Amino acid sequence: MGKIGHTIVGVLSVISIVFCACALTDGRSIATIRTDEKAVVVNLNGVSTDLVIQQLPGIGYPYGIGVYSDSNGRKWDQGDDYAELVVDTTNQIARRPSHFTQLFGCDEHQKRGQLLLACVFMCLIASIVSVIASLRGVATQGRVAGIVSMVFQIFNFVFFLIGMAAGASFYDEEFECKSENTIMFDLKVADYFDLSYALPFVVVGVITSIINIIILCASGSLKDSKKGDNCPDDSSSS
Repeated sequence: MGKIGHTIVGVLSVISIVFCACALTDGRSIATIRTDEKAVVVNLNGVSTDLVIQQLPGIGYPYGIGVYSDSNGRKWDQGDDYAELVVDTTNQIARRPSHFTQLFGCDEHQKRGQLLLACVFMCLIASIVSVIASLRGVATQGRVAGIVSMVFQIFNFVFFLIGMAAGASFYDEEFECKSENTIMFDLKVADYFDLSYALPFVVVGVITSIINIIILCASGSLKDSKKGDNCPDDSSSS
């Protein structure tokens, strides 16, 4: 049973590695910009306009926000804030490219996004170690491999849980942005972006970690199977 438990945990950990890697490398893994009427920008430097978010230079469609960077490769704090944004005589917006949250000075969104990034990185590392421990457990069926795998599955559970809270807060809560931002004073990402796969995956990661912990406990992976699983009963020895 110990070998089977290690095998299942190893397979699920490999799946976690793949999804963590996808979320980190995909610039649209958290959310993609919407195209409906909620994306309209009604105020720009105090002047009412019919510009929409997609018309901001460097954003466009399909702009997205990923765990590590946005769809244009810009990290959470990369680029200029709203003070660098100007309107020329043709009512076009001119600025150097910035991450969406950096452009509008949304510090609280940045903090939560960076916390999610840190959690996904930690889950990636924990999953890699768990795979190595599972391979060791399959080969030796010793308790040390099971204990190591259990410890890192607990790490996974904690970091996935924190990441889930951070991601949900980033997407669905409204936070005040910098006062000099005249496009939007308060930003709720859900009003401008559609949810992508990163946050649902983090939720699945929490569930998977719980399943792995249960499997390790129930399959006897935390004890030395070679010495303990096949020992005769006391009655048979007498």
